[in-house]
Amino acid sequence: MTLACMRILAALACAMAASTAVAVEITLYENPDFAGRRLVLRGTAANFDRGSFNDRAMSISIRSGYWELCTDAYFQGDCVRMGPGEYRKLPPSLANRISSVRIVGSAPPPPPPLPPPPVVGGVSRASITLFERRDFGGQSITLTASVSSLERVGFNDRADAAIVRGGVWRLCEHARQQGNCRTFPPGRYNDLGSLGGKVSSVAIVPR
Repeated sequence: MTLACMRILAALACAMAASTAVAVEITLYENPDFAGRRLVLRGTAANFDRGSFNDRAMSISIRSGYWELCTDAYFQGDCVRMGPGEYRKLPPSLANRISSVRIVGSAPPPPPPLPPPPVVGGVSRASITLFERRDFGGQSITLTASVSSLERVGFNDRADAAIVRGGVWRLCEHARQQGNCRTFPPGRYNDLGSLGGKVSSVAIVPR
């Protein structure tokens, strides 16, 4: 191999390495819809009390990487893991409450294991867990009974994935089982498709 060829191969290798080594980055904004002051982070921030952005973030944009956002310094309090995307309005559990942030990886976490349905008196109990993000990410809520309006539990129009551990459930885009509806038997659903981010009511399908 000639010296010129070796130089070309070395240049190509460097270009490929540079293209794959994308720096992790998260931007926190003072107001919803990415407005107001902003703070760009490319690594861990263990205590916002030392700066001027403690308990101020209302929206975030994650360019790359998976991050853990916590309501107390040093990754204490309520913590939520989030991946790449634009989050125009943080949920009440995080809005104006973030005090520490850290990178937790460059790949999505594995989906949670699916345990057997809980058994009470020899009868399987119906249960569904709704997740805020696809691939079982973000915040979640577990239901064991029908809910006519998810506004009552603070999860309206937020579900984008689900795990059904028992029973058959019907998810609808409007309250009181109105609008577009789909049924989900036991299993994992990492993407709710046309219902993603639109679920407003859930109900157990009678046997």
